[in-house]
Amino acid sequence: MRVLIALAALCVAAPAFTQNAAPSTESLDPARLQAAAELIEVVTPPARRDAMIEGLMTSMATNLRASMGSSTDALKDERVKAIFDKYMDAQTGESGTALKAALPGMVTAMARAYARRFTVAQMAEMKTFFATPTGQLYMDQGGTIMGDPDVAAWQQTTTSAQFAKMRERIRAMQVEIMALPERSKP
Repeated sequence: MRVLIALAALCVAAPAFTQNAAPSTESLDPARLQAAAELIEVVTPPARRDAMIEGLMTSMATNLRASMGSSTDALKDERVKAIFDKYMDAQTGESGTALKAALPGMVTAMARAYARRFTVAQMAEMKTFFATPTGQLYMDQGGTIMGDPDVAAWQQTTTSAQFAKMRERIRAMQVEIMALPERSKP
């Protein structure tokens, strides 16, 4: 049971491990930044950003639940599964809310990332593409790719294998920690 809880906590907290990254202080060409901001408005229109996040969070949670369910015996107990589902619902909701609140910062960071990688001309070409019916179709459907049965099956298989390895590492870590001698009190 403790392994299941630790595993669930690690899975949901994994994105937090990257929070120590510091943003670049590099000066970027204002023309490239402007082109990047315009491109982002086409690629992720403000009116569709919340729906994109909800779709992403739903897909990730669905795949995680399926992976956990197929690789964790504890979830075969309906009582444990109910607790896990409650936890996942709360975590998914909280993560989605936090991500939506952080969107302005993400848009700024993405604009800087685009400006760093693409020229004004390249971003203009991308903007032209995403304004076409095919580009719009890609934008409408691109976010659903992770929910596609083939992609979801691949993700579940891969995640299940990683969960199995992670459980072994967590058990080994617990044994190692439990073997530590008591520390003397200062």
